[in-house]
Amino acid sequence: MTRETQVNDYLVRLRALLTGMTVSEREDIVEEIRMHIRERSSESQISVESVLAGLGPAGELAERLLATRLDIEQ
Repeated sequence: MTRETQVNDYLVRLRALLTGMTVSEREDIVEEIRMHIRERSSESQISVESVLAGLGPAGELAERLLATRLDIEQ
């Protein structure tokens, strides 16, 4: 699996799990995560696998992002 495929697969799962928000909000979050992965994996030869492991499974990241969003709205 290529680096790009790994990132895209992760972001597809994340996007699908970010429910209850506008398309614009969801795409902003996904793009921020994409940029984070790109930046981290270009630093000091950190692998994409390491960056994704640091983020955690897409489902857990989505839960954290949604919980943070709910906290901000209240």
